Amino acid sequence: MRFLLLFVFAATLLQAASAVLNCTAGALAANGIMLFDFRAASVEGWKIDKAALMLHLAEGAAPRTVRVSSVPRSWTEQDAASAASALFRRPARFGAYRATPAGQGWISVALDPALVEALASGRSFGLAIDPAGAKIDGARPIFTQPYLTAVSR
Repeated sequence: MRFLLLFVFAATLLQAASAVLNCTAGALAANGIMLFDFRAASVEGWKIDKAALMLHLAEGAAPRTVRVSSVPRSWTEQDAASAASALFRRPARFGAYRATPAGQGWISVALDPALVEALASGRSFGLAIDPAGAKIDGARPIFTQPYLTAVSR
């Protein structure tokens, strides 16, 4: 069995289809769609059995689900406009994934392993997280320090 952590190397907050705000992966305000890109070359060719997105809650309550989608176009923190337009133009393909508390303010979001395989193969250019579906009592959580875990046999 192989286990690997995949860390973020790019993060951006999309406020709307035409407005993009640059952020660091350290702290992202959760009032737009967050784009994260991960260093996934180390799992290229793996058949992923389990995958999870780990998010630290800087503020707010832990949601029951987190909406996640793959990013269909290449992007950078300085120029995420093409990825933003592709996300906002296509029909909603955000899946609702179960989030469970993982201790010390962390949540684990169990993902479809195909999302990580797509990252590793170059068919996807990161993950988009829509915190709108994660509201607790009308407030959205603020996530920090994201990373992925991947398990393969």
